[in-house]
Amino acid sequence: MKIAKKMLLLSSGFAGGFLAGYMISSVQTSDQFRSQRKRVETAISRFNRVLSESQQRLSEVNIRLKREFRHPIPDLYRATESLSLDENELIYD
Repeated sequence: MKIAKKMLLLSSGFAGGFLAGYMISSVQTSDQFRSQRKRVETAISRFNRVLSESQQRLSEVNIRLKREFRHPIPDLYRATESLSLDENELIYD
């Protein structure tokens, strides 16, 4: 019996609060609706722009990581092929 009274009190309090909030809130006009819609659209477009930029940066990092892990050790021949070595440059001890 005590549980039923608590549930009744809880549900009536919730319903009363909901009804009071509905009555206090202003009724939206079409201008308010348009301004809210515009704000939501700008927020969504900003989110989509940030999301696409993040995806682009992530794909660039992914490509760089794949390239670095594919060739982790540099090719020494390719790195030294432009060096010229004459006998005059050699130092003999």
